[in-house]
Amino acid sequence: MGLSESAAQGLADVLPVLICGEASAELVFRAVESELPDDFDPDLAAALNSIADDEHRHGIWLDTVRAQLPSPSSRSTARHAARFLRQLACQDLGLHLTRVAALDAGVCMILAEVCARQTPIAASPPLLSLFTRIRRDEGRHVRISRRGAAALGADPSAQADERKRVLAALAALLVPQGPSLAAIGVDINRLQRRFELTGARR
Repeated sequence: MGLSESAAQGLADVLPVLICGEASAELVFRAVESELPDDFDPDLAAALNSIADDEHRHGIWLDTVRAQLPSPSSRSTARHAARFLRQLACQDLGLHLTRVAALDAGVCMILAEVCARQTPIAASPPLLSLFTRIRRDEGRHVRISRRGAAALGADPSAQADERKRVLAALAALLVPQGPSLAAIGVDINRLQRRFELTGARR
């Protein structure tokens, strides 16, 4: 992959958060079809269902990358990510989709930083291509999930509040990964500011 030792370790440390998120999102969208009301827009339902296939594909790609990296420095990262994702679960499907959309928006922002010019990932064409593709897919997922949440009656004000809450929790999850993020060219403070500035309108 052409990464330095420190960059490879940094990516290995951060990757469990992304992999866990992809797996969780796949499970959510696999279950969507059975939970939608009978009169739900069939085209929007099909778009929501298609997200699960994307997330499954992303998981495979990220697992392939992980296999070429060193072991994460801490096993607790994946556990903390899994706990964070469990806290997003909600019986209200519209609210759940709102939270998933917020998480996907956060992932887009992380990947934008990871792929920015002069980062180690940007200097690795295979990784840059992969993460750029994932970011593009996740941006589409955000738009579809928000449409789905609105169609299910999610209030715009409540959606905005949930986006802020989810992004704040994601930022807190990433703080311990500051040194690892720095190793792949991402400044945790800049990323947190990006969450605050853009989270509500992505």
